[in-house]
Amino acid sequence: MFIERKFVRFLNNKSNILLDAPHAQPPGREFYTDEIAEKVARENELNCIISKVSRKKADLNRSVDYNLPYQQEARTEYIEAVKKLYESRKHKDRPYLHLTIHGMKDDYEADIEIGTVFDRICSPQIRRQFMEAFRENLLSVGLNPVIKVNNMFYGDPSLTELKIDNNYNIIQIEFSKTLRQNFRKEIVNALSETLKLI
Repeated sequence: MFIERKFVRFLNNKSNILLDAPHAQPPGREFYTDEIAEKVARENELNCIISKVSRKKADLNRSVDYNLPYQQEARTEYIEAVKKLYESRKHKDRPYLHLTIHGMKDDYEADIEIGTVFDRICSPQIRRQFMEAFRENLLSVGLNPVIKVNNMFYGDPSLTELKIDNNYNIIQIEFSKTLRQNFRKEIVNALSETLKLI
């Protein structure tokens, strides 16, 4: 069951994997990112954070001092949820993976972009492991998207503030509008199978 806060709601399954959708509310909503994050989390008993505030009022994917009306309060609440989920994980000796789910327009040169702020927020080994498994699982559900890494959407520098320690790895995933709109089931299945291997 989701725990409700003012700006976020979160699911604590004491997992070593967290999915979030920081831009889940209108206006400025990245459609279906919350559905993807929540379905993958529920089906695999993973942790999840869903934004309850529009990015026009507070952007959870920006630093606490970003100039929006509720930024400080919302970002602080979000970081507290991130830390709570990390501290309550069952397997403290294993790597922790935080996948932040985003949406981009179709006029970009890729269907999916993986961002790790040029590996400042994720170990290259974890990134490679995720990428290889994700590509394979996308193919297994009938998708062969163009995937770019750390290109245009490499991740906002504020993501480095979430990297609690060297065990904490963050990958930002941007999905095109077409994939989110027409292939959500396939994305959920591919992500689910990928995360079973991490």
